[in-house]
Amino acid sequence: QASYVKEPTRYVQITKEEAIAKFIEAHPETEAGYIDARLVWEPLKVTDSPFYPYWEITAGKDKYYVAE
Repeated sequence: QASYVKEPTRYVQITKEEAIAKFIEAHPETEAGYIDARLVWEPLKVTDSPFYPYWEITAGKDKYYVAE
């Protein structure tokens, strides 16, 4: 089964840079040292579908999650 759409579905809703910016905005007290993000998905953690992954933000030794 297939369907036609004019624009393809964009599953990753925000970019890595946008995810890091959202994290910094929500946690301004975070030191500006090591901050990185990677796209992840695990069942029932943040989203229910592997088509909607989320960003795992690493700030120092701590991990945070950003989803759009």
